[in-house]
Amino acid sequence: MRLGRRADARRLVAFVVALVVALGAALGATHAAPPLAAREGSWTAPPPEQRWPNDPSAGVYYEVFVRSFADTSGDGIGDLRGLTSRLDHVVSLGATGVWLMPIHPSPTYHGYDVTDYRAINPDYGSMADFLVFVDAAHSRGLRVVLDLVVNHTSSAHPWFQRALAGDPEYRAMYVWSDERLAWRGTGGGPAWHAAGDGTYYLGLFEGGMPDLNYRNPAVTEAMLDIAAFWLDLGVDGFRVDAIQHVIESDDGVIANTAENLAWVRDFNAALRARHPGAFIVGETWTSTPAIAAYHRDAGLDMSFNYPLWRELNAAVQSRSAIGLRAQLRQDEDAYPAGAWRGTFLANHDHTRP
Repeated sequence: MRLGRRADARRLVAFVVALVVALGAALGATHAAPPLAAREGSWTAPPPEQRWPNDPSAGVYYEVFVRSFADTSGDGIGDLRGLTSRLDHVVSLGATGVWLMPIHPSPTYHGYDVTDYRAINPDYGSMADFLVFVDAAHSRGLRVVLDLVVNHTSSAHPWFQRALAGDPEYRAMYVWSDERLAWRGTGGGPAWHAAGDGTYYLGLFEGGMPDLNYRNPAVTEAMLDIAAFWLDLGVDGFRVDAIQHVIESDDGVIANTAENLAWVRDFNAALRARHPGAFIVGETWTSTPAIAAYHRDAGLDMSFNYPLWRELNAAVQSRSAIGLRAQLRQDEDAYPAGAWRGTFLANHDHTRP
């Protein structure tokens, strides 16, 4: 189908909007998070069938970069109190949940290189502020999803600093080589970085983000404990960052390896064994068949539908829905029944027009 000329512009917008389903699913009865004294290991989110109806297109998750959202302290930096004060606005937009970009201490503005997974970035406030936010969100029927950065830590994280100091327990938590291998990272640059002692560590995104070694079971257990910590505090689930890059192959394949898929499957199962209601969304910036495999073989609740994102934008720019229609048909053929495909028009990784 091709939409023609200026008179059809409004129809094109309406057509695209009508195709956009939520990044989340419509949520059922709300609940208030338990008081802090009752949160240590005792809180379990309701199972998915109680949180969402069968039609996942009925809900919307609103992405929030806390740093730039609402400032209540006057320091020019957004904070959790500011976000809490604006929740009625979020609800008025039709959102049924909020997804927070990383809220942990970090040396960078974006927070995707974490130095303490169990703490709140002091720029954003305190743990008490976070708990007030969670309670306020739940009281308005909003679910809370946090970014969980599993692939790497900050190079300033105490784990990596102890690894650099030669502690064998912490060195085993990262990926090392005695030579600089000719791998390319996610941005096309070198994937291996000099540690200063004649060895090299893997950092697929950059040198300041050393990759964790998930072939070491202790690393997986540590990340499961971190996830459970936040679920115990009332968080509803996670957007797992860079989910296709967690375990690379020995010959330099850095995404969607069979070992990576198995890790996602086992991690999801282990997390749900602790918290049956945990909602797990994958940042699946990859192909349709690969995304479908994370649903079919790894138990992912929802994925980011990047191929559809590209075709939605192309349809608007070209005023032709041919590619979009083909992508929708491919989705129907590729995804298993019940897979929740998160549709979006943009996020923090994309420049705004």
